[in-house]
Amino acid sequence: MLAFSGPQSIDRLSYDAAWYYIMGVSGLLWMVVMTWQVLLGIRPAFGRWIKDFFRINSFHKWLGIWTMMSLIFHPIAAVIAYGTWRLYVFSLDFSTSFDGRISVGKIAFDLILIVLITSVVSRKMLSYRSRHWIHLLSYPAFIGVWLHWWFTWTMIAEIPAVRIFWIIIGVVLLAAMIARIAYQYGYLKTTSKVLAHTQKTHDVFELQLSIPQQLPYRDGQFVYLQARAWWESHPFTILSYDQESSLMRIAYKVYGQFTQSLTELKDGESVFVDWPYGVFLDTIPDQSTPVVCIAAWIWITPFYQIISNYAATKEMKLFYLNKYKSDAVYGEELEWYLEANCVNILSREQKSIAPNDIVDTRISSSILEEQLWARLDSAHFYLCGWGAIIMSVTEMLVGLWVDPKRIDYEPFTM
Repeated sequence: MLAFSGPQSIDRLSYDAAWYYIMGVSGLLWMVVMTWQVLLGIRPAFGRWIKDFFRINSFHKWLGIWTMMSLIFHPIAAVIAYGTWRLYVFSLDFSTSFDGRISVGKIAFDLILIVLITSVVSRKMLSYRSRHWIHLLSYPAFIGVWLHWWFTWTMIAEIPAVRIFWIIIGVVLLAAMIARIAYQYGYLKTTSKVLAHTQKTHDVFELQLSIPQQLPYRDGQFVYLQARAWWESHPFTILSYDQESSLMRIAYKVYGQFTQSLTELKDGESVFVDWPYGVFLDTIPDQSTPVVCIAAWIWITPFYQIISNYAATKEMKLFYLNKYKSDAVYGEELEWYLEANCVNILSREQKSIAPNDIVDTRISSSILEEQLWARLDSAHFYLCGWGAIIMSVTEMLVGLWVDPKRIDYEPFTM
């Protein structure tokens, strides 16, 4: 028999025992899953060892499904267990101490629900910055859930092992939240100086940064860039990095509030750089295997350094997709490195400017077959751009009997 004290606004001695335990276990499961979600959000904790952020994001999404299931199931189990709709998640009641503890859980539930909805359903309707600030609601929500579960499911006081486990979860979660807040303020990141900030095209800029320490960089990796403390950080592919001089170049296209704010950076200002991540080009084959790179617009950046380093010694070909020739940032340099192996496909240009320009058309199976007929069965393909173009080109290559195992891609979705 459980012992309760205080006013009995809900007859807690009359409950469905099975659903009561299901309610408690689902709440415990939810907190464990959310603790993992918070830990995964600390890039220095995992990113130093797991460079494949797509793998981490996939696991993050998988955990999100379990988070949603346990989050919704908990209040349903509570309603069934107690047999009353007074536990409904949107009705708050602080008339008694017990009802107050229940209401703390309801508030936490509503906050997490807002975070989940804005993270999934409203992803295309809200800006990254808006979702970033809304996401911070999860911190008070976690504290509320911990307190709610601790003080409401009184069986925890009767089971020492569960009590210790819950305390450990609370300590880990608190430490993780403190680490994420410190990380947001720039701690655990590399403070770098802007050496030069130049405009390359009408909407593409290049940052040259002085990195005060050597980074374990590999071709095709990206860093998270944060211009001011407490601002959100965004991923940008490293255009080039010289470990001897610690000079890093990053090219970015202005397409939102964050990149617009980057254009205001002046020479000598400081920015926060989070270490290189990604494994996109780690599978570059040996010298005997031809490499074909297909890049759209600003997403030429992962290929810039490998082309500049290996074009003279390795068989490489680039298909560079743009609307106009003027949009082809670093186009002249890439043509110099690759010569006839740099093919510009310009969808809105009406007149060829160079011999290797293919104008007034988009990339197609016929173009790929004509340009690569002797290499379709031996080359390794690397694609970078927005999701639709990657899917389209992948389908073209597979339709030309290219083995999918010889196709790697990095979509612009981080």
